[in-house]
Amino acid sequence: MIRLVKNLMIKQRKNPTLALSLSLRLLFVGLFLAVLAVVLFPGNAGSNAQAPTRGQTTPPELVLQAGHSIKVIAVALSPDSRVLASASADNTIRLWDVSSGNELRTLSGHAGWVKAVAFSGDGKLLASGSNDRSVRLWDVQTGRELHVLTGHTAPVESLAFSADGSKLVSGGADNTVRVWNSATGGEENLLKGHTDWVTAVSFNADGRSIASGSKDNTVRIWELQNSRDPRVLKGHTDRIRTVAFSPDGQSLATAGLDHTIKLWKTVSGKEGKTFKSSKNVIAVTFSSDGSQLFSASDNKAVTSWDLNSGRELRTAGDAASIEVVDSIAFASDRRSFVSSADKAVELFDVSSGAKLRTFDSRATGFYAVAFSPNGRWLASGGKDKTVRLWDTTIGREMPALVGHTGYVTSISFSNDDRWIASASIDKTIRIWETSTGQEIKKLTGHEGSIDAITFSPDNRWIASASFDRTVRIWDVAEGRESRKLAGHAGEVTTVAYSADGRWLASGSVDKTIRIWDTTTWTEPRVINDERRINTLAFSPDNKLIAAGTGEMTIKLIDVASGQPVRSGASEGGEVRSVTFSPDGRSLVSAWSDEAVRLWDVASMSKPRVLREHSGSVNAVDFDSDGKWLVSCSEDGTIIVWNAQLGSKVATLMSFKESNDWVVITPDGLFDGSPVSWRQIVWRFGGNTFNFAPVESFFSEFYYPALLADILSGKKPHAPQDISQKDRRQPQMNLLAASTTEGPLASRTVSLKIDLAEAKSDADHKTGSGVRDVRLFRNGSLVKVWHGEVTLDQGGKATLQTTVSLSAGANDFTAYAFNRDNVKSGDVSLQLVGAETLRRKGTAYVVIVGVNEYANSAFNLRYAVADAEGFGTELLQAQRQLGNFQSVEVVPLLNKNATKANIMLLLRRLADSAATLPPNAPSELERVKLAQPEDAVVVYFAGHGTASNDGRFYLIPHDLGYDGPRTQLSEPALQGIFEHGISDTELETAFEGIDAGQVLLVIDACNSGQALESEEKRRGPMNAKGLAQLAYEKGMHILTAAQSYQAALEQRQLGHGYLTYALVEEGLKTHAADMKPKDGVVTLPEWLDYAVGRVPQMQLGVAKDVQGRLLEHEDAKRKRTERDVQRPRVFYRLGLDSKPLIVARTGAAATIAQ
Repeated sequence: MIRLVKNLMIKQRKNPTLALSLSLRLLFVGLFLAVLAVVLFPGNAGSNAQAPTRGQTTPPELVLQAGHSIKVIAVALSPDSRVLASASADNTIRLWDVSSGNELRTLSGHAGWVKAVAFSGDGKLLASGSNDRSVRLWDVQTGRELHVLTGHTAPVESLAFSADGSKLVSGGADNTVRVWNSATGGEENLLKGHTDWVTAVSFNADGRSIASGSKDNTVRIWELQNSRDPRVLKGHTDRIRTVAFSPDGQSLATAGLDHTIKLWKTVSGKEGKTFKSSKNVIAVTFSSDGSQLFSASDNKAVTSWDLNSGRELRTAGDAASIEVVDSIAFASDRRSFVSSADKAVELFDVSSGAKLRTFDSRATGFYAVAFSPNGRWLASGGKDKTVRLWDTTIGREMPALVGHTGYVTSISFSNDDRWIASASIDKTIRIWETSTGQEIKKLTGHEGSIDAITFSPDNRWIASASFDRTVRIWDVAEGRESRKLAGHAGEVTTVAYSADGRWLASGSVDKTIRIWDTTTWTEPRVINDERRINTLAFSPDNKLIAAGTGEMTIKLIDVASGQPVRSGASEGGEVRSVTFSPDGRSLVSAWSDEAVRLWDVASMSKPRVLREHSGSVNAVDFDSDGKWLVSCSEDGTIIVWNAQLGSKVATLMSFKESNDWVVITPDGLFDGSPVSWRQIVWRFGGNTFNFAPVESFFSEFYYPALLADILSGKKPHAPQDISQKDRRQPQMNLLAASTTEGPLASRTVSLKIDLAEAKSDADHKTGSGVRDVRLFRNGSLVKVWHGEVTLDQGGKATLQTTVSLSAGANDFTAYAFNRDNVKSGDVSLQLVGAETLRRKGTAYVVIVGVNEYANSAFNLRYAVADAEGFGTELLQAQRQLGNFQSVEVVPLLNKNATKANIMLLLRRLADSAATLPPNAPSELERVKLAQPEDAVVVYFAGHGTASNDGRFYLIPHDLGYDGPRTQLSEPALQGIFEHGISDTELETAFEGIDAGQVLLVIDACNSGQALESEEKRRGPMNAKGLAQLAYEKGMHILTAAQSYQAALEQRQLGHGYLTYALVEEGLKTHAADMKPKDGVVTLPEWLDYAVGRVPQMQLGVAKDVQGRLLEHEDAKRKRTERDVQRPRVFYRLGLDSKPLIVARTGAAATIAQ
C-alpha cells in the first residue's frame, strides 16, 4: 500500500494533468480531530483565557496541537505579522501565533492538497486554495468556513486579496484568473489568456488592476474595468513564481525559475531593471517607501536591492545552500520572513538570515493498528518507522519499538500475545517480544516494500505480501523463509489467514484474489475482480472473505465457491482496511475519505459512518470481544470507538521522535506523559485567541490510567462543566527582596512574591481570591504556601521566603490559583550563583526493609535482603562515578523501621532543626539538611495496603495490630492505617526536601495506589497521590505494582521481582543500559528497564511466591486481578535533559552528573 501511494505521488509530480484526480484518490491528509490545534505554551505559561460571559453558547473545547503530518506547501503572514498561516499536503491549514510559536487552530475542509493561502488586509479573513479546485474563505477568529468558491476546473495555485478585502483573486492550473466577491463568495470576473498554470497573482494598491504570472513565462496586467485586453509582459524564460506591486502602484516586480527579478512600468508594461540571482526566486516585496526591493530564493537566501542604483545592498542566509523550499512570505515590516520546511515552518530575520523560531510538526501518520488477541496490548505502526505499543491494563504507551528504517506498513500479533511482527517499506519483517519490546528476529528476502503481514493461527508461520509481486511464508521459530508464492502480476497489497489456518488469501493491484490451501500449497484458486484489491479479511466461521477495493466497494465472497454474495458501496474513495467483528455479524472498514464505516454483514447496506479523523483512515480492528473498535489515520491519531453505539470514546496520539503520548476523551478528560500536556489547551467561546493551558484546570480533568478504565468498562466522565468555572487569574510579581547585581556569593537569597486577586466585575460579585502559591527553582518545588492567602482591602498581599542558591543559573518561577482552582500565569526571576558556591553534593541512600514485623504473622522473607542489596549496589556504583563528595547509605531495617524513625529521617533532610531523641538509631546522625546539589534516594521494601477511599499506606515494623493475619476486621484495619505512613504524609515530608535529585522506590503491595489517591490536589501534576509532588519536585517514583496488585517475592531469586530487576540485572549485569546502549545507565533507563522486565520474569518463574500484601475484605477481588505484577513509574517533564547517572558500565568514561 505504501509503495502504491509513493508511485502515485511521483506520477502526480511528473504529469500535472493527473494532479487533481490523484490527489483526490490519495486524500493524503492530515492532522488532528475536527478542531484540533491550539497553542503550544512555553513552560507553565499563562493563558489568554477571558472570563466567561453570560449567554456564551459555544462549549469549551479541549484541543490538541500537533502540526502538519505532510509537507507544507504555502505560507502567509497576517498584515500585523502576529498570525502565520501554513497550508499543507495534509489538506489542512494551520494558524500559529508568531510571537510564541503556539499553534492556534486547524482549518479542515479541503479534499486535496492546500497550495495557496492569503490574509485579507484587516487580518480577519483567510483564503485558501486547493487541489480540490475550490477556494475557501475562513473567519480567522472563529475558524468558521464562510464560503466555498467553486469555478476552477483544476487545482488553485495562487491567491491574493485586494487592499480593502472586498475582492479576492485566484489563479489556477486551469490557466484562468478569477475575481471573487469576498462578502458573498460570488465570482465577478473570469480572466482568460494564459496558456498554462497561473502561479502568482497580486492586486494593485487601488484594487483596480491585477497582475498574474504563469507557467507560460508571461506576466499579465488586467484592468478590472477592461479585462479583455491585458498588458502582456514578456521577458522571463521560465515559470513565474511571484509578482508584487510597488506601494504607489507604478512599478511591478516579477520573479521566477529563470533566476531573475524584473521591474516593469505598470502603465506602459515597459521592462525596467533586471536583477540576477543564483537560485530560483519565489518571493518579492517592496519596502514601505518603495526605495528597496527584497527577494527570497528557494534556498532561503534573502537579498535587498536599491531600486535607484540597481545595486545589491545585502544578502542574508546561505546563498550557496542547496536546500529547496516551496514557499516564503515576508512580514509587512520586512524585518522577518517565514519559510516552509518540510512539515514545519521556520521564521527568519531578514537582515541577518538567523532562524528565530520553528513552528514544528509533532505527529506522525499511522498505517497499521491492532488489538492483541487477549486485549491487553494495542499496537500501531506508521511514518515514524517505529511500532507503538500500548499496555491497556495500565493505560499508557510503552517505549517505542525501534529498528525499521522505513515506514511501518503492517503489524500482527501472535495468538498467544507473545510476539508482535511488523513489516516495512525497508523490505524487512521484525519480530518483537511483546512483554519487553526486544527485537527477536529480523526476516529479510523480499525485493520490494512489504505491504501486509499476518501470523498463522498456530503462531508457526508469518505470511507477507510485497511490492515484489510475491507472497512469502516465514518459519517463526527458525526465522527464515519457508515458501515463496508467485503468480500475482502486480504488487501484492494484502494477505489473510482463515481462522482455522487452512486457507491463505492474497490480493493484488492485478485485480485478483488468490486462495491458497495451506495443507498442500497447490495452485491457488483465482478470483478475478474489475478493481484492484487493497485489503482482505476472513469471517470468523471461515465462510466469507471481505475484499476492499481501490474504488469505493467492498465485496463479500463465498470461500467455497469463490462467488460474490453481497457487496457494499460508498462515495468514500478507496477502502484501506476491513475487519470482521468476533461474532461475524459486523464488518468495519477504513476509507480514504477520513471515515470509518460499520456494515451489517447480513445486508451490507446503509453503513454507519463514523467521522472524527481529519486524514485518510488507514486501518481498523475490533478487540477480542467486539466491544471496542480502533482506527488509525494519516492525521496521526488513533481513535477508540464504542462498537455498538458507533461513538468515539477516546483519541490517542503518539508524538514523533519521542516516547510521549496522550489520551483524550470527548468531554475533556486526559492522560499522558508530562511532555504531552503542553500540547493540550482549552479553547473558549470558539475564539481562536481565547485559550488556556490545560494545567489551569488540571484537578478536574486529569485522569491517570484513563485508557485502562475506558477499556475495562468504567465509563469515566468529566466531573463538571468547565465553562462555569471562574477563569479570572490572580496577578503576580516575583522579585529579590534586595538589590541583586551580578553573580551572588551568598548561599541563600530572600525572595518576595507580590499577589493581587482579579477584582469583582459584572459576572462576579467578589474578587477571584488567591491560594496555594508555589515557588520553584530550576523547575523543582522549593516552597508552598498552602490554603487561601489573606489579602488586604485592596485584594493584595506580599509573601516572602529565603531559599538556597547554587552556582550557575537559578531560575525561579512562581504561580498561584484562584478560589475556583484556576491557575495563574507564571512569573519568573533569573539569578546567578557565584562560582564560589560550587560544591559536590552528598547522595543519601535511605533503605527501609521489614522482614520481621511486631506481629510475626506478617513477616516477609526478602525485604531486608532487597533493601541491603539495593543500598550496596547503588553505593558502589556512585562511588565509582565520583559525582558526589560522599555517599551515605542510611539503613532502617526490621525493628528500626518504625513510623517515627522513618518520618524523623525525612524531617532531618528537610529541616536543620529536626533533632534526634535519645533512642533514635545512630544511623540517623549521618542525615543532614539536603542541599540543591544533593541527591536523595528512598527505598522501601515491606508491606503496603490501600484503603477503600483510595489512600495508600506503607506499613512499618510497628504496624499496630497483633491479631491473626487472616482475621483482619474493619477496626483492626483502621488501626493499621493509623500506624502506617500514608501517601499524604509522604507528600508533606518530601515537599520540604530541597535536593536536586529525588527518587522514591516503593516495593510493596498496592504501591501503585500511591499514585492514585482520590483527593483533589492543585498543580500541573494532579496525578492522584504522590504524582503531583513527583512532577513539581522533579522526583522519580517507582512502585512495584499497580494499585490492585501484589509485589511478589520469589524463593528461587532470593529477592522480590522489582529489586532483582533493578539490582541483580539492571546494575550488576548492566542490562539497564539499553536506550541508548552507551555505557551509561541513567535513572530513567534504570526505572524503565525494571518496568518492562518484571512482567517478563513472571512468565518463566511463577511458583513459590509470597505477596507483600495485607489481605482484607477485598482480597478475593484482588486475587482475580493480580495476574502479573507490573511496576509503575513516573518522572516529570524536562528531567531527561540532565538525568542522574546511576552507573557506568565497562570502559565507559566517567560522565559528570
